[in-house]
Amino acid sequence: MIRLITRRRLAAMEEELAQARRAAQVARSEAARPTRRAGSLTPGDRVLVSGRVLVVGEVTGSPMGTAVHVRGRLEETGAPWSTVLVSDELVEVAEHQDLVQPPTGYTANEVVAGDVLLFSGHELTVTAVERRGGSVRIQGRLEDDAPWVAVLAGDAPVEVVR
Repeated sequence: MIRLITRRRLAAMEEELAQARRAAQVARSEAARPTRRAGSLTPGDRVLVSGRVLVVGEVTGSPMGTAVHVRGRLEETGAPWSTVLVSDELVEVAEHQDLVQPPTGYTANEVVAGDVLLFSGHELTVTAVERRGGSVRIQGRLEDDAPWVAVLAGDAPVEVVR
């Protein structure tokens, strides 16, 4: 019995440590990189999403002003992309060195419902995944339970937290 309690406590401590590391990683990435509110994006802006540089082509606000539908192209391949963001969500501004980043971890094709993704500094819980041709439409919930949708190229790198 004592051994079981010790193992449980060890597991709890390891989970706390993992959460602290994730929080520190998010804080470092947010502090080190310039950000803008999604609602202030304009055509021609370059943003970093899932390790890819995206050039904004069109930004359409929702009727209530709480979300924006952003369309554009991947800078490296010119492939089209589209995503819906919360208007006051912070997006990372792409810098010159961001253009070529080796993909790490998983790709959008490998995402399944139940995964938790680290996306623009936010943890997103995946509720549905739909694959169409070479793109993947991922639906889920933000930390505050707000809905979100992302459409990514199937080979786009994504960071799966758990």
